[in-house]
Amino acid sequence: MTPAQLLLSRHGRIGRALWWGFGIGLPVAIFVIGHALAQIAGLDGSPATGSAVRLLALIPMVAVTAKRWHDLGRSAWWVALLAIPLLGLAWTALECGLRRGQPGDNRYGPPPTD
Repeated sequence: MTPAQLLLSRHGRIGRALWWGFGIGLPVAIFVIGHALAQIAGLDGSPATGSAVRLLALIPMVAVTAKRWHDLGRSAWWVALLAIPLLGLAWTALECGLRRGQPGDNRYGPPPTD
């Protein structure tokens, strides 16, 4: 899977390790990019800059989490759980982060190789 497919497409499956790596790496990247943009634009601490970066990060977050739900044999619609404050995040972290994916092929494709 290419980086573009990983970050922009909801098709396919990924394993727990890649999902956790993305889940930890994305907030760090948002902070660094948001801070850099704020410095460049002279907008120290601007909520608008941070909000714009977080909004752009929503697309890869949905794509990667959809692929993880696919590995569990579930629809990408399960990403909607993240709209439920705290409970949705906790459920998603437990299911996507701790459960093994379905062995073998499922309707979303072959199992991930990671």
